[in-house]
Order: sequence, then structure tokens, then C-alpha cells
Amino acid sequence: MMKLSTLTLCLTTTALLTIGCSTKKDDGSSLTANNASSLMAAPKEGTSATRGDLSRYRGQTSFLTATRGGGFRLEAARSASVPSPTAGGTPRAEQEADVFKVGKPGSKLLYLLNNYRGLQVVSYVDGTEKPKLLGRAEPTGNYPSDMYLDPTQDRLYVLERVWFDSATQSYNYNENQSCILVYDVSKPEQPTLAEKIDLKGEIADSRMVGSVLYTVTTLRPDTNSYRYSQTESQSQGIVTSFDLSGKQVSKIQEATLSLPAVYGNNLRVVTVPEGDSYKYYLIAHLSEHGWGWWNRQSMVQVVDISDDKGKIQSVMTVSVKGTIQRPHQMQIKNNTLIVVSNYSITGQPTANNSAPRIGRIAVETFKFPAKDSEILSENEAELRRLYIEKQVKAETDKGTDTEVAKQKWTADATWGVYGRFVSTKDQVRKIMPDSVVTTGDTTGLSANLQDVRIYGDWLYAFWVPSNNLDPLDLFDISAPEKGVRHIQRLTFDGWVSRAEPISYKGKNYVVGLGWIVPAVNSENNKRFAQVKLFEITSNGKSAKATEVSSLVLSGSQFWANFNGEDKKIEFRPDENGKGEILFEGSKYGKNSNGVTSYQNGGQIISFDLGATDTDAIFKEGSFLAGDSSWIRRIFTNTEINRINSFSDASLVTFGAKSNVPSTTVQAVNVLELARNIKAFVSVRDSKGGDLGVQVITEGNSWTANSTERTILRTVSKSDVDAEKPAVLSEVVLPGAHSAHLISADKKTMLVLTSKSSYENNRYSQSYQLHEVSLDANKALKAVSTKDWEANSTPEYSLDISTGSSSASMGIMPPGYGYRSASFLKLASGETLISVGNELRVVSADKAAEPKTVTIDKCGLSKTTRAEVKQFNNELFLVRKTTVDLTKEFKKTYSTATQNDLLPLTWQNQTLSCGSGFNVPGDVIALDGSTVVVSDSWVNDIYPTKEQDMLNTVTSLTSLKLVKSEKGIKAVLVDMMEMASGELNYLSLPHSYSKNVSLMKYTSKVREDYSSRASLQIVTADKDAYLTQDVFTMPDTIEYASLAKVFADQKTPGLFYGVVKSWRQIQVVKFQAGNARPSVVPLTPVDWKNQKQKPVPVVSLLEGYSSSSDNIHFSAEQKSIEVSSGLFGVKQFFLE
Repeated sequence: MMKLSTLTLCLTTTALLTIGCSTKKDDGSSLTANNASSLMAAPKEGTSATRGDLSRYRGQTSFLTATRGGGFRLEAARSASVPSPTAGGTPRAEQEADVFKVGKPGSKLLYLLNNYRGLQVVSYVDGTEKPKLLGRAEPTGNYPSDMYLDPTQDRLYVLERVWFDSATQSYNYNENQSCILVYDVSKPEQPTLAEKIDLKGEIADSRMVGSVLYTVTTLRPDTNSYRYSQTESQSQGIVTSFDLSGKQVSKIQEATLSLPAVYGNNLRVVTVPEGDSYKYYLIAHLSEHGWGWWNRQSMVQVVDISDDKGKIQSVMTVSVKGTIQRPHQMQIKNNTLIVVSNYSITGQPTANNSAPRIGRIAVETFKFPAKDSEILSENEAELRRLYIEKQVKAETDKGTDTEVAKQKWTADATWGVYGRFVSTKDQVRKIMPDSVVTTGDTTGLSANLQDVRIYGDWLYAFWVPSNNLDPLDLFDISAPEKGVRHIQRLTFDGWVSRAEPISYKGKNYVVGLGWIVPAVNSENNKRFAQVKLFEITSNGKSAKATEVSSLVLSGSQFWANFNGEDKKIEFRPDENGKGEILFEGSKYGKNSNGVTSYQNGGQIISFDLGATDTDAIFKEGSFLAGDSSWIRRIFTNTEINRINSFSDASLVTFGAKSNVPSTTVQAVNVLELARNIKAFVSVRDSKGGDLGVQVITEGNSWTANSTERTILRTVSKSDVDAEKPAVLSEVVLPGAHSAHLISADKKTMLVLTSKSSYENNRYSQSYQLHEVSLDANKALKAVSTKDWEANSTPEYSLDISTGSSSASMGIMPPGYGYRSASFLKLASGETLISVGNELRVVSADKAAEPKTVTIDKCGLSKTTRAEVKQFNNELFLVRKTTVDLTKEFKKTYSTATQNDLLPLTWQNQTLSCGSGFNVPGDVIALDGSTVVVSDSWVNDIYPTKEQDMLNTVTSLTSLKLVKSEKGIKAVLVDMMEMASGELNYLSLPHSYSKNVSLMKYTSKVREDYSSRASLQIVTADKDAYLTQDVFTMPDTIEYASLAKVFADQKTPGLFYGVVKSWRQIQVVKFQAGNARPSVVPLTPVDWKNQKQKPVPVVSLLEGYSSSSDNIHFSAEQKSIEVSSGLFGVKQFFLE
């Protein structure tokens, strides 16, 4: 219990105002005195109380805290010829990249690309229901996106985007932003990285054709190189060919595209038969429309890759009318490029929109350049464009339609550009199409292109207007060099997002996957997935599309991405016209335990094209319920004849399929690939030995999910990243992990978990407090569990924290960040729990159920925010009350709070507030009568016609607690003005200094853009004056922050500071008394659990966590363990 008598009067207010700033000098350090100029003069007589409380001056006792960001601060601003065609070559196998590859026949192997754990090899040699993780390669921490398998050489080619270069332990800002990793998998239990090939730019797409790998990358200008060299480079696309047939990968050719390539799934390799040989073309959709005239919206480049030795030759670049979303919108036939695109025109004005944009579809053809093609220079082409525009304007001024006039003059024999090419340095480009057919809705609705498929002489274009009735437009492309003919339009209910042409017994069909909103019994307009079959018939002169069969899947709470990549949907027909369709899907359903939850998995639809009853052609198969994590792919594993799905967390093997509608097939095996380690802690067994504990969470955390659980696994302290087969023991707790607390003797562990549900449009929450300890066999065991329902109608919001830093945990409404929780150990042996929006207490013996804590005499309400803080084992309540500034400033959007600090007493499950005092900002440290806060205040006002702009300033501010007739007052003594981002101080323990001492790590950017890192220690002396020691640290990482401070248990007065910068960690040591800090050599443990050579900086794979809660210090062996979610645990030793 806090005694107010401990807050003794050290100095009178008058004395405080007459004492100057104290300074001191320390060997080897530079000293920065407090910035006394930050303090303002005392307000003049007649100044309002609000304006005075928002300012800061020495001797001030009443404060308002300006909300950060509420105002603003004024600061100074810191030529080609026609290419000769390549001869046709022999047939070459084409392989598409994926994130998985099934091993060669008979191997029973499966290769997986895991974003967190690297390349993984799974074996099914022990049976379909007994997969095992056979081996894995070290993860790089980058982004593996594509993988190819060469079974003849037992090699895998993995393409990844490179952001962090693990070899140099630095961020990669040069032009090599991607790479090819070559893995030797001849020993699948030990996959080995055999070779690394750097690529210019970022990977946009790739293809493997025969023994040649083609990559398309986009090289963007580096803003850093421009900043330093003041030279600007242009973006470019690059296509590169590599020979994979030798012992090592060798580059064949590198060619520059006209413009950068679009990222992801916009590259197509087309095989064109030419007599007894084949031509191969790579069609690249470019990311910029570049030089296009007259609203041409997309660029496409054709590259000839027919040479089986890997030679590359650009054919032409064209500009198309609309946008391209999928690679199947582009095709080549008879030396002619066919492109289908979506463009828009201005529609008729409506009451709500004077110029609505109406979508339409364009089918355009572009003939390849020939020896007799006319090629214009760029200057000549520009002259013709200006002339054409002049003539078109003259004719439209006379009443001629603009499109009619444009078509006339672009085709003019003398001045036109129709059929001509334009020469650039290395390319030829075609400005206008040789033919174009446009289509769209006849009633003014917008046409949204869904899918395009080309099969033989037919082109199928599926699009959907806003009335959800999908037209199928059929085009004849038998002779595209002569143009394209629109044959027929078939309109049907719903729409098709993904189509697949298929032939059976000489008949041509199209299978379509899409959606429908039923017209009957559909008051809520819910949509359902559907599959349709169309037959295309032709008599040689005309053709017709007819709907043959349709099946609507049961269940409206179903989602699938039919517009995604083709490889994510399997069509598996056999020679008898039977087969299955498999695609990813998700829905609400019951799991094997009967619990309703959101399930990710796959859906099967079977078909029989030979069925006499057209209603029996399609049958809804089973839904395959995967694990709770997000699925990367679902596919048929031909090595085991079963369906697999996998995420970064697990590989699922499904049981036998069922063709009974609405049947859910459960997994027969779920193999753990990675575990989400939220924290790592130490516990002690009965013999005094330490074991590590991995705190793991499972299940969806972004929605209400009753299947979540928390797993605790004990591991050896010499194998902290042990995977499931190597753990020592495991205990599974229901619910999602919220918080945990280790007892002082490290023999028991309190774990708080939560369960959430959503019923009747309402979120509900329950909590479980588990006491866990080691039994006689060193196995974890849940000793007791206490349950309670969350309080859904709180009277106020309340947090708790230890006061070790300025950070605190927020309380959110139910269903949003609702699991924030923390523990606070009291001197009485009891433990406070802040969870959800309530405060509970656990008895010292943990026997009783956690009881609700009463907050008494504190003046809390729904309009106040409060936080319980502990400083040096004394409890305080910080109460924040919003102040309406519009009463003082009639035109302002700024806000402020009145912050009060109230001492707390603890008795009989009640926290009672004593007489408090007003403080500015957020309290960082309180020791005796000295208070240091992170402050925000107003130093100037800028009135404008629209509003009064309050200029907010942030500072580190110190105060002295003084007794007065009305109680305790906090008197402002000193401050250091700094940016809000620099107020990230940690409070040092008493063992470092008898005075209040704060530490932070900072990097200052110089005028030459280099940075200078320093460790800064601010001390508030006995009179609350601030002094600052700045230690320049030339060997430390840049742009970092001080994450945690640990005390060395064996050497009194020795401390370690953990410095973190995204993916890098460094440790500095320092002695009490402000001795110069120094960098500690670190010995990291690699992914094979082998110690490496000492290094000054350790690289982490995970780089997004700003929290320090994932950093653990094992004092007995002087090691640090960093838990990084699915990446696992990184361990390094202090030398």
C-alpha cells in the first residue's frame, strides 16, 4: 500500500524556481544539457486557464495535454528493323511454376515452398495417412514465389524476390532484386542449396520450356541511388533465358522489353504448330501504356522463344484498346496476335451521374511484321498523328462522327498509320490494330469481362453486366489475319468467371464456373456458386452456343475465387468424358467435433459428359475441410492418389471422397509445417534445471472462432526452435493465448486464454485462467483452470502496466482487439489481471476463482480512460478526461485531455483512489517526489478563417511533487523538447542509479543522408533537473530502437540493452555510473541448431514486430531467444 507520507517535500516551489540546470561530464561521452529554451514564459495576467494549461512554463502546476497530431508544426522542407523469324523447333515440354511440386513417379515425395520455414520435403513412403517432414532447407527470409522441378537432375529451381541479403546481413538496394536458388534434392532428407543466380529487378513472371527457363523481371529506379547521385533512371522490363541442362545454370541471353512487365500471372507461352515443327512465343503484358495514342490503355509485347537453345528475339509491341486482367486474353494464331480487353466509354447522362463510364469488350488483331511491312520513324509517326488529329477535328466540326473520321484518316494511304509499324532503338511497335470488333450491353449497362478462352477456331468471351445475366459472346478466329467475326450471343442466368473448353466424341464443350442469384425464393439476394455446360456446334458456315446443363451448389455461405490463377482450379477429365473439378473454397460449417466455424478447404464437382440425362451431367461432390489457417493451394497428389491442401502452417491429407452433396470430408492427417510461436519463456523443474517453453497459438485470430487453442511445449534450452517430433512435452489449452505470467521461482505458469463466438449479431467472450507446472517427469501439466464470462457492459475502460516504459495496452470494444490482457504482481502475493474491459484478482494460492476488482473513489465513467500503473511496487491510477477546446477556441479540431495521477490502496479486492494531482502527458517514471512524463503541449496558435490551428510540441518533461494546503501538486521543473517519435525511453532499474534514469537508442540522419547512432541516458537529479549523456555508437545498426534492458545476474551493475531494427538485433552492455556502452559479440545458433562464429549483429527472418514482448533473456546461460511467430525461435549467446 502506498503511503502519502513518502512523497516528502524536497524543495519549496520558490526554491525550485531559483535553481539553475546542473551539468556533469563523463569520460568518453558527450553531454547535452536540457533545452531550457523549450520552456515558455509564464502566462500574462488575464490569460484564460485553458490557454495557460496547454502551455509549459517553469513552476506550472495545472496542465492540459494536447492530443498528438491535433495541430501542425511549421518546418522547412527537406531505331529497329523488322526481325527475321526464328526457325521452328522440336516440341518442348512447358512447365508452370508453383509453390509445390509432386516428386517424380514412385518417389512418394512432395516439395513445398514455405514462406517461414524454407523449402520442405514431405515423404509418404509410410502410407497416405502417415506423412512425415523428411527434410528442409534454410529459409532465406525473402519471398519465394515460384518453383520448378527437374526430375532428371534431382534439382529444384526456386525464384524469390530479394529484400534482405542474408550473405551480407544488409538490405539489398542494388539492381539485383530477385534470384534463382538451385536446390540439390538427390538426398531428399538433406536438400542443399547448390547455386544462387542474381536477377535484375523484381520477378514479374516466369516459364520453363524444355531445358530453358525464361524470367521476366521489372527493374524500377532506386530512390536511394537517385538521392545520392542525383541521377534518375527509368523503369524497364527484362526477359532473360537460362540454360538448365548443364551441371550449373548459365545465362543465355538478356533482352529489354519496351516497358516494365505487370506483376504476377500476366505472362503466357503460346505453342504454335507450323508443319512438322513448332513455334514458341512469350506474350508479356506490360505495366504501362507508354506511347499509346487515342486512349489505348494497355501494352503487350510478343517475344519469339522458338530457339531451343534459348535465344530471344522481340517480334513487336502493340497498344490495345482496353485493360488486360488475365493471360488467356492474349493468343497467337497465323502470325497474328489476338487480344481481348475491357475498355470504357462515356454513357448517357443520368440523374445521379452526368458522365457515367460504361464498360465494353474489344477483340483486336495485330499481324506480325513481314519483310514488306512499312516501318515509320518516330518523328514520321508523330507528324502523321498530328495531321490525323487536325483532319479529324475538321470533319467533326462539320458534324461527322469522331470514330468514323478517325477510322477514315488512320487508314489513309498517304498519311494513315493503319498497318504500319514504328521503329524504336531495339523494337518495332504497332500503333493501331489490323481489325477490331467491339461488343457490350445493348441497354446501357456496363460490361465487365470475366474470362476469355480460345479453343481451335473459336473464341469465347464471358462478361457480366450489372443485372447479373451473363452473355457468352462467340467469335470466329479461324483466319485472324483477315479479321475476327462475331458469331452469336448466348444469355443465361448468373455469370461465369472461369471457363474451360473440352472435347468429347468430336463435340466441343465449354465448362463454366461462376455464380447465380436465384430469382425464386431469394428475398435476401444471396448468391450461390454454379457450374454450367455449353455445347458449341458448327456447320462450317455458322456456329451456335447452347446451354446443355447447369448445377447450383447448395449453401449460400460459400466463397471461391474463380477469377484467380488457372492453376488453382483443377479440371481432370478422362478419355470417357468423366472427371472432376477441384477448386479452393471456404464456408461456415461444422468440424469433426460438431463446432460451427469458418472452414477453408476445397470443393469437388464431378461430371459425366456421356450421361443421357442432362440433369445428371454434373454432381455436387464433397467439401474438403482443411485446417484453420489460410490455404495456399489445394491439389491432387498423383503420388498417393489423394487430395492435399497446404498452408504455411500445415499440410492436410484428405480421406476418401464422397459424391453426396453437402458432405464434408475431414482430414485423415494434418502434418505440422510451422507453428505460430507467440512467446518463449523458461520454467524450472524440481531439480533446479531450466527448460524452455514455446507458447504457440493455433486458429484464426481475425474473427470469432471457438476452435482456437494455445499449445505449450517444453524444449531443451539447447534446442529452443525444436519442431514437434523433438519436443519434450506438450499441453494443449482451449482458447486463444492472451497473456502469461511466470512465478518468481519459475516453477509455475499462469496462462490466460480466451474464446470468442458470434451469435445473434453479437460477439461474446469468455476467459480461462490455467495454472501450469512441471510434474515429476518434467512434463507440463495443467493443474487447474478457472472460467468466467467477459463483462460486455463496462462502466469504464481500464488498463494496467508496470510503468517500465511509456507504452501501455489498449482496451477495445468486443470483437476488435478484444484479447489484450496483462498481469500485475502485487506485494501481497496476489495477481491483478487486466482483460477485455475489466480487472480481476487471483489469490496468492490460486485456489479461488478470479474475482472482480472494485474501483472505488476514482471518479471513473464511460467518458474517461484510465490505467493502473505500478512504479517501484506502488500503485497509481492515471485518469484521462477529455476537455472540450471549442469553448476556448471556437474554430478548432484539436483536442486535449486533463490527466490526473491518483495513488491507490489495495484491500479486500478493492482499489481505492487517494487524493491525486494533475500531471501533463503520460508518466514514464515516478520515484519518490520526481516524475518524468512524455508530454504534448501547445506553444503557438495560428488563427485562420477556417479554424484556429494549435501548434503542438512534444517533450520529455520533469516535475517535482510538492505538498500544499490542498494536497500534493506536481510542479513543472524542466523539459527537453523533441519529436514524438523520439520519446521511446525505457526506465532503468534502481540498481543502475538512485535517481530516475531513462535510456533510448536513436539514429540521427545527417545532411549527407548518413546516420549517426547513439545511446542516450537522461537522468533526473534529486531536484528533477534533466541532464543527458549521449554516447556515439559507430558500430551499431541504423534506424533502431532500444527494445529491452536486462541485468546481468552474476555481475552487479552490469546491464545489457537489446537494440532492434526491423530484421536486425544487436546487444550493447553498459555499467552503472554511465560508463561508455560497448557492442557485445553474439554467437547465433543456425537452423540446424549449430553455433556459428561470433558476429556484432544477428539477422532475424521476421521483421514486422514492433513489440519487445517476444524477446527473452536466459540469464543462467547468457542467451537471448526471440520468438518470431511462424518463423520459429532465434537464439544467440552473449560472449
